[in-house]
Amino acid sequence: MVTTKVNIKYGQFPNEVTVPVVVVKMQDDLKAAYPFKTACPDCATDESYSALGRLTICKNPNCDNHNGFTGEELKTIDYKTAWKKEKVEACKSAQTKALQVLGTKSKDFPRHRIMGCYYVVPNLKEDGAEDRMSYLVGGLNSSESALVVSSNRTGSEKMGMLAIEDGNLVLFDIALDEQIRPMKEQFKLDTSEETIQLGKEWIASIPEFDFATMESQTNKNYAKLINGEEIAVEVKEKTVKKSAKDMFLSKGKVKTDKVKDVKKVKPDE
Repeated sequence: MVTTKVNIKYGQFPNEVTVPVVVVKMQDDLKAAYPFKTACPDCATDESYSALGRLTICKNPNCDNHNGFTGEELKTIDYKTAWKKEKVEACKSAQTKALQVLGTKSKDFPRHRIMGCYYVVPNLKEDGAEDRMSYLVGGLNSSESALVVSSNRTGSEKMGMLAIEDGNLVLFDIALDEQIRPMKEQFKLDTSEETIQLGKEWIASIPEFDFATMESQTNKNYAKLINGEEIAVEVKEKTVKKSAKDMFLSKGKVKTDKVKDVKKVKPDE
């Protein structure tokens, strides 16, 4: 989905801090400027080519290929002009097996561009791979720069950056300018010193997190379910209304992970 309505949450009911937000997609997929379609070569007229369906059948019911297609495929943009498949494929970047270095950029590049990341390791089947990798990693380790690259290794052209992360050479898939969505949502925030200070104190009250302790709560619950254990479910039968200031003052200190510890607040009769 492009947007998802969720709550940023800390602590447990009834003293949790919740901030309702909408998660909005920041990057678009890179779309080809020319949306080629597969065309039936036997169903041509002076004006158009019939398209092929997913099951490799011609969509034209009057064509012999309507019940099954075995001939050579053609590619078309508008069903009026068609090319052999190899002609279209030849237009794609030849860098299917290369990360072509385009230049350098600060290794502190904007993180909002990152779309994915991958380890990059030497191909040990190639002579001298480790030696050449040593120069590359050594150079990047001692530099403030990362390498900007382009590649068509996945079948679609991408921009990337080669950088050192935790001692490893990593390839980041990077969004192009045309893929970054502008911020369109309009809202107004309180920027008073009191609000900023209270927010700062709330964040300071939260303990530092160790990534190594992160586990999938969903998978843990599945394991409990399989083992016949009871799953802790927080039941909120009444919404406790608080001002934003009171909510952040409470700092979400209530903690519980057992069903019997969850406090049920019954609605007024």
